[in-house]
Amino acid sequence: MKRRHVVAALAMLSFPGAGGAFEFPTGASGLVGRFDNTFRYNLGVRTGPIDTLIGANPVFTAGEYCVEQGGFTTNRLDLLSEFDLSYLSQYGVRVTAAAWYDYAYHSGEVHRSPALEAAGVPGTYYGDMYSTYTLRRYRGPWGELLDAFAFATVDAGSVPITVKVGRHALYWGEALMLSGAIHSVSYSQTPLDLQKAFATPGVEAKEFYRPLTNVSVQAQLTPALSLAGQFFLEWQSYLYPEGGTFLGPVDFAFYGPDYVSRAGVVLTNSGASRPPQIGEWGVALRYGPEWLDGTVGLYYRRYTDKLPSVLIVPGVGGPPTQYRQFYAEGVGLVGLSLSKQVAGMSLGAEVSFRYNAPLLAPSLGAVSPTARFLGNTYQARGETLHALMNLVGVVPPTFLFSTASWAVELTYSRWLAVTDNADMFFGQGYGLCRGDVPSPKSRQDGCATRDEGALGATFAPTWFRVTSGVDLLAPLAVSWTMWGNAVVPFGGNQGSGTYGLGIAADVDNQYRFDLRYVDFFGQTTDNGKMVTSSNGLLALLKSRGSVTFTAKATF
Repeated sequence: MKRRHVVAALAMLSFPGAGGAFEFPTGASGLVGRFDNTFRYNLGVRTGPIDTLIGANPVFTAGEYCVEQGGFTTNRLDLLSEFDLSYLSQYGVRVTAAAWYDYAYHSGEVHRSPALEAAGVPGTYYGDMYSTYTLRRYRGPWGELLDAFAFATVDAGSVPITVKVGRHALYWGEALMLSGAIHSVSYSQTPLDLQKAFATPGVEAKEFYRPLTNVSVQAQLTPALSLAGQFFLEWQSYLYPEGGTFLGPVDFAFYGPDYVSRAGVVLTNSGASRPPQIGEWGVALRYGPEWLDGTVGLYYRRYTDKLPSVLIVPGVGGPPTQYRQFYAEGVGLVGLSLSKQVAGMSLGAEVSFRYNAPLLAPSLGAVSPTARFLGNTYQARGETLHALMNLVGVVPPTFLFSTASWAVELTYSRWLAVTDNADMFFGQGYGLCRGDVPSPKSRQDGCATRDEGALGATFAPTWFRVTSGVDLLAPLAVSWTMWGNAVVPFGGNQGSGTYGLGIAADVDNQYRFDLRYVDFFGQTTDNGKMVTSSNGLLALLKSRGSVTFTAKATF
């Protein structure tokens, strides 16, 4: 069995999706239509108390005070509609759309430290009310079109060719978890919906990956050799937890906030420096001979980053009065992957080299006078190395459970060279992290180190048919950066991570109920009155553990 089939089977075993899809008659031979609707309800409660040291900092206060202990972090109803129409499984169209409403944000009010409010320190939203963008993304009611593409499979002689045109998500490589995706050959191939993933723990992978308008082609040159290509007609950034929301670690980021007060100066959020919509592309060659019992992949991609740097820039004809998000263009990536069965387990591995890659910049850092605007960003550019390895397996029945699935993923990154805008690099020995500058930053403040390594693991015991039509699961998950700080945002910071545990019931393969606890950990620095810095963003969420109940049904 090939690796992707094993991984798919394990995903169904650990987190079974709802059944009950509706297939409707078309009256035409070979023409099949399906229309599915998935309803999901999430109710979340904050378990940890407000950390007053984090909340005392004007840059972190709204996120920390967003919800009090015992308050609702989410009270959200989601609808995902999916329409598929195919002819002889060779031609077809797919359209999906999502809609939502979250009563937890019904008032639209932003909460902050009472002491900061009494002192007249401004927040990051006008009138302490969420912006229209933030309310659409969090409260709703709102919705969006997701997939919208047509596909066709044709034969060019003896070579089958599949073409997809329109909005769809396609991921290459072998990454399994979020950290793996950041360090994978698929990095920034398609944006990730981090906001939805954090807000709705029951989210499925098909909603986590956000589609973009593109043309993708795959040709099966021989039974063992395939060639794939992709050209993008649209660009979008990742979606993030917005500043001032429950899982927004810093109040000034990203698209929602209006401004930030820093050292007595009010800086206006002037949005994003958006790159061109058209131009990203990639090719992939995969070879899977029988003797290997696996597949080797070779990849080349030219892409625009979908994670930003947030930098202070000069106002028009004056001193710095605004900050913007910058997304680097023209990044090159060369990658190699291997997937293989080993001793009854599924092994995946990747190594990739990125050049002209944007390097970590100081969060809300001022643009250096010597920095050049290169490919839509002032960030430092350089060369980086990334690698991952994962194993996936199944535990046979024991007296403790019917079966269990597990997965382990290790990631590694290293910056090799700084090739441009060195003063903008937030890495040890450069920029603000040099020892010869006033008040130098260190790795405890998030300065990138030469190397970084992280671990992620999941374990999900399952009990089949505990009662008529009901399977029980107890999914566990943890991620932990073991050493170093990554050279890319969200790539990992030493000592930080997240963990979760829960219990779930799958009823008649149509209804799903989950009760899950999720929490974060990391290292912060304070002066006894407030947190002054952190080693990465997850550290600022260490007091925001929550319990969430999810109910889901598909019809």
